[in-house]
Amino acid sequence: MQDVDITNSGCAGTGTCYGGLVEADDSSTLNLYDVSADSLEMSSNGYMYGAVLRVYGSTLDVDGLTITNSTFSSGSNAYLYGGLINAHNADGQFNDVTMTDNEFNAQYYFYGAFGYYSNSDFEITNSTFEDNTITVDTHSSGDASYPFVFYSGAGSNLEVENTSFSWNEVYSNDDIWAPIYLAATSGTASFDNVLITDNWFESMNATSSNAAYGMFYDYYTDLDVTNSDIANNHWEGFDYIYAVLGQRSYDGDMSFTNVNIVNNTAVADETRAGLLYSSDANDSGSGEFEMNYSNTYGNWDDFSYGYDWYDGGSDGDFTAFTGNISDDPLYTDASTGDYTLASGSPAIDAGDPSILDTDGTTSDIGAYGGPDAAL
Repeated sequence: MQDVDITNSGCAGTGTCYGGLVEADDSSTLNLYDVSADSLEMSSNGYMYGAVLRVYGSTLDVDGLTITNSTFSSGSNAYLYGGLINAHNADGQFNDVTMTDNEFNAQYYFYGAFGYYSNSDFEITNSTFEDNTITVDTHSSGDASYPFVFYSGAGSNLEVENTSFSWNEVYSNDDIWAPIYLAATSGTASFDNVLITDNWFESMNATSSNAAYGMFYDYYTDLDVTNSDIANNHWEGFDYIYAVLGQRSYDGDMSFTNVNIVNNTAVADETRAGLLYSSDANDSGSGEFEMNYSNTYGNWDDFSYGYDWYDGGSDGDFTAFTGNISDDPLYTDASTGDYTLASGSPAIDAGDPSILDTDGTTSDIGAYGGPDAAL
């Protein structure tokens, strides 16, 4: 499919929806080039497997896909497994994808507005996921949401590069486990030159206990974040929040290099830790957390557990880490989404000296540093 514009199309009804726009299965290959979809209406009282795309046992190649002004809804007893895509036993790549001004509505479990991936290897590059609204209005306790990306399956691998997740709003009346949930056993996930900025996460339920886990929930997966900005995100109205970066469990390693973690805020009854929550009580594995040549500044600092990094009842040991700073990065104009570094920024040339910028100098901290910066 190439050079196609689609408007006012979608699935509706009481049955299960498999790929509201396109479905590929049985070892097929699906190519989408320069496809634009506007004002889609996708709704189902049955399960929804990929509001836009469903790829099962197949290969996907996308270069140029825009989804705007569309609404995706699932019913009160149905899961919504993936907004952009539901991928299972599949391989593929997304390049130059734009999802803006869309609405996602669920009344039960919600998995990944920007992708539900299971037993799949995928690459996402040069893409924009901005100004979308996700509402999870559940009707029973425990109907959690995983708003942005849900990744699972043994040995699955996810690569995200030169991509932004910004200005999205998430409302839920139950737990928000994490916008980016990684549960790929023995799998890997890498985020390079990525902006995760100005997102809003709010609890709509003031009467029952509900939690937010932070930006990532890492469950068995090795996560590597390099040259990125996690900034100006806000959590509101939860009973407790674990940490800005989220929670690490079991064997998953988490590594952050050349990352600005700046001005992330929360209004909650309890914030349990600052940067990371890792509990030995739930951790039978040997995963590790590292953060080097990164910048933490202006994040919440009221921890009920007393530590910036909580690790099974004691303060995590940061002494082995190298090159971290705590300074205002002096963004050019964060209020308008310009996260380039202004002249005189302490993050310029402050990154890992083994990583070089495109001009050959020591890498900057943030999404515009490093050899692959192209945002």
